[in-house]
Amino acid sequence: MPPVVNVHTHFQPESVLPLVAPYGIEMTRGPDGSSWYFRSGDVEYLLPTGSEKFWGSGLGEQIAEMDAAGIDVHVLQPSPMIFGYHLPADAGAAFSRAFNDEVARAIDEHPGRFWGSAQLPMQDLDRAAAELTRAVRELGMRSCSVGYVLGADRTLADPECDEFLSVVEELDVPVLLHPVALGQDIDLAAGGAQWLRKYQVDWAWGYLFAETAAVVGFIFGGALDRHPRLRVMVPHGGGMLPYQVGRLEHHARVFARGDHAFPRPIGDYLSAFWFDTVVHDPRGLRLLIDVMGEDNVVLGSNYPGWDNAPIWETIRALPGLGEEAKDKILGLNAVERLFRTTVEVIA
Repeated sequence: MPPVVNVHTHFQPESVLPLVAPYGIEMTRGPDGSSWYFRSGDVEYLLPTGSEKFWGSGLGEQIAEMDAAGIDVHVLQPSPMIFGYHLPADAGAAFSRAFNDEVARAIDEHPGRFWGSAQLPMQDLDRAAAELTRAVRELGMRSCSVGYVLGADRTLADPECDEFLSVVEELDVPVLLHPVALGQDIDLAAGGAQWLRKYQVDWAWGYLFAETAAVVGFIFGGALDRHPRLRVMVPHGGGMLPYQVGRLEHHARVFARGDHAFPRPIGDYLSAFWFDTVVHDPRGLRLLIDVMGEDNVVLGSNYPGWDNAPIWETIRALPGLGEEAKDKILGLNAVERLFRTTVEVIA
């Protein structure tokens, strides 16, 4: 039986949160006991749904749900709400190290069911590379979770990040991209953009903008030419990209000409990306598969977040999708193409 791997889940060891509390980062249960409260400086978010399975003590409680859904592996990503790239470098490095140690310890209690994705201090790229190396080689983590925007004038696709991305290639692990809320990347009040805070737009929808911008940046900035072995997972179905891939190709035809012309077609660059299935609708899922190809779509649900839904059921029941394609999307793509590893089928 082919494996089933959910590449987009989140996990937070409570024990490491005191390390970042002095810097205005807070993550806790909401006042009603069931919601989640996040704070990063003066930016606050209250999510109406929460789960004890998100915290360190609740990791093992995920297994019964995984078994019921026929899922063999959850890939545990840190929450982007507390990536903490604005922290002093020493604090960011200490937090990342403690976070990864605690995640690895929790995973060891449940062999074979969870893969770790390293939290990294991306405000200091040398320390980020060193921590990723330690997390992979010593702790057994199989990927890293990184935001796209790393400061006011730096993104992960910029040449300043080349040495870090070379380490990622050397370690042969994927980057699991995950934006932070626009309100964390941008001073919305100073920019007259407080309207983005209405109706959860800056994160529930801002993620999709940042993910689309990330794919554009990796292609137009030349990062995929400088790092041809890079593998990047883009969440939430790739943001706007599947619907606007024609616009991306036209963008390239108009602006990437002459000395700025790309050495490869846009479609070749898109093969470096994998797109998860947090799309909530079979029509959106069908579009994603049709545009990006069945080899580059991977099961993800944002478990146990506010928008987690049994998308694996939608995949299994999607009209017109063959059994081979379903097996790829449910797990084989993640195992064989994105992570390039092996997995024991358990569920």
